[in-house]
Amino acid sequence: MNFPEWAPSELCAYLEELVVNFGDQKHPKEVSVSSLPAIDELVNIDMFALKKLLTEERMSSVWNGLAELEISNVNQWFFQSVCYALKGATEGIQLPIKERQKYLKETKIKAKDMRLHLVSLDKGIEKLKVYPKSNDGSVSLEDRYKYSRSIEELLEDIVRTIENKLPNYTLLKSPNKKGSHVVYFIRFLAIQFHREVDDPMVNLVAPTAKSLFDKKIITPSYVSKLISG
Repeated sequence: MNFPEWAPSELCAYLEELVVNFGDQKHPKEVSVSSLPAIDELVNIDMFALKKLLTEERMSSVWNGLAELEISNVNQWFFQSVCYALKGATEGIQLPIKERQKYLKETKIKAKDMRLHLVSLDKGIEKLKVYPKSNDGSVSLEDRYKYSRSIEELLEDIVRTIENKLPNYTLLKSPNKKGSHVVYFIRFLAIQFHREVDDPMVNLVAPTAKSLFDKKIITPSYVSKLISG
């Protein structure tokens, strides 16, 4: 594959690796709630994002701008932030905010209840370990010690993750409205920048969103209005 000189080499190599392992998936011009192929959701989001981020000419200024920010491993951070934003924009945004919050709160309660039930059944079960497995189902000794998690820890992570997510679902006031996935993406990415450098970096978010969604309406002024409204 041929990439422009400004494209980060490590991400170019990752895209080539994806193509070798999963084939060159044919993606639609614009990603939407149902448009990604179903082979592997995360692989397809990565591939879709990389093809746009590494080839759209307007992304040249974005990568140059990123290089000036004081963010550790900024290229990888940016790519992951874009993928998280795309994933959130293409799944589960059909529910109204209040209903999403209701489900999240119910899941939090159930996770806590499950932990208490397990402990009541067997005082030692909360210490039962869960290990990541390789493709052949085996667990290496190194992974057993490095990545082992107890059932109790996993359930606590679920509760903690839900608590952290609850305030974030105000990104969309009208989740069923046309173009809501674009709004979600822009607001999510702007928040990530603000958390890292105390600035939503509108001049980087706007060309990134325009590269991915190819909408004429996406300009710095449009992005500024979205994240302030």
